[in-house]
Amino acid sequence: MKKTVIVVLFIISAIHFYIKYYELSEYNCYTGKIIGFTDVNVRQIEKRGVSYFSRKIPVVEYTNEEGKKLVYEDGTRVFYSNFEINESVKVLEKNNNKYNVRIYSFFYYWIYLIHVIVIFLLTTIISGVIFKFILKK
Repeated sequence: MKKTVIVVLFIISAIHFYIKYYELSEYNCYTGKIIGFTDVNVRQIEKRGVSYFSRKIPVVEYTNEEGKKLVYEDGTRVFYSNFEINESVKVLEKNNNKYNVRIYSFFYYWIYLIHVIVIFLLTTIISGVIFKFILKK
């Protein structure tokens, strides 16, 4: 069972990263820098009620292919983020939608929180189906 779960997790993860790699061709890459942070308050609904917490959203400045300096805030919910002011980052701007901009890093591009949840759900479901209907016979 353990080998089955590991193989399924590897296959699903490989498919995910292949799709993200293929998606890179839809973006232009620029060099930018972190110019500040915006504090935001997040409202989260839990079983016991509503809780609030704050987090810092990086503010990125970059120059696009037209020579315009652009500034945007990347409010993506991520597992881990420890950017520093004036840190150089790669910025991805979608070819057909100049408003779709992302920081090119592991947690800001390659794997979001929702991706991890979906990967583990699919791994659990597919491993259960394999174990129940294929390996049990």
